[in-house]
Amino acid sequence: MSVLKQLGFTVSIFLLTAHSVAAQLNASQSRRLIARVAGAELPTKAIRVKRISNGSSPEVTAEIQTAFRFEQNADGDWTVREVRVAPDRWEDVGLISEATGAQSTTDACTVAEPAEGGTLSVRRARCLLAALFRVTLPSDNVRISSLSAMNIPFAISPSAIVVASVTLDFRFAALARDGMQIVAIRGGNSGWIEIARVRSNIDQIKGRRALSELQTVADALGQFRLSRGYYVQADKHTVLVDFLSPMYLSRVIRVDPWHTPYEYLGERDCFTLRSAGPDRKTNTPDDLLVSNP
Repeated sequence: MSVLKQLGFTVSIFLLTAHSVAAQLNASQSRRLIARVAGAELPTKAIRVKRISNGSSPEVTAEIQTAFRFEQNADGDWTVREVRVAPDRWEDVGLISEATGAQSTTDACTVAEPAEGGTLSVRRARCLLAALFRVTLPSDNVRISSLSAMNIPFAISPSAIVVASVTLDFRFAALARDGMQIVAIRGGNSGWIEIARVRSNIDQIKGRRALSELQTVADALGQFRLSRGYYVQADKHTVLVDFLSPMYLSRVIRVDPWHTPYEYLGERDCFTLRSAGPDRKTNTPDDLLVSNP
């Protein structure tokens, strides 16, 4: 064997070995990555790794503890409305379901776990979460830690906060530039869902919502100008909302679907409304703008 061939063979073995070592996940690394999956910012102590299967595409089974907000509608039915994805940030469960294309079926819970005097019971909350994550009960993959009613004065609908632990599967891949990353997630009896596709879908849905909200504010500004003869002159969105609410703007709109404050710049004859978009940074290509014609 020539020196060049021998050198190439050695380099190849080294690269294969390095890739094999990189693909070996441990519990600590898994917890860190799961805590940040799809933009979440959960504490690593909320993640308990139950199983690691290393290989070319490592898979990890982990239990995640977080809070869910339940809401009761006019018919007395309870639904999972929001999930806490960071200490100070909640995500709309309906938006996530729309992005994944996995609508939960709660009819079975209505029959099997009827409401107790209109209140949300632990058994019913567990059934609704199991339906959301496609878990067939009885199962330890959904466990309730606490349930507390939210007594909010003048609230439109009764709400409750449920702290629960849900077991999910995560598939990893060693990406050349970003190292080990989660590429797919699975709950209960559902199939694997690609994280990249879900994040893209969520951003598209949020983008449509942001533009709709910006247009609502723009329409309110138009009504303001018809009444006053000029647009609101300000460089802060909070000042704008104070001028428009409640006469021209029936609901307060302050932050976009990415939980970033909207921005406003207005003169007597022109205005610009802005959402920073998915990257939460202004004056970047993904900003969403609405201005007067």
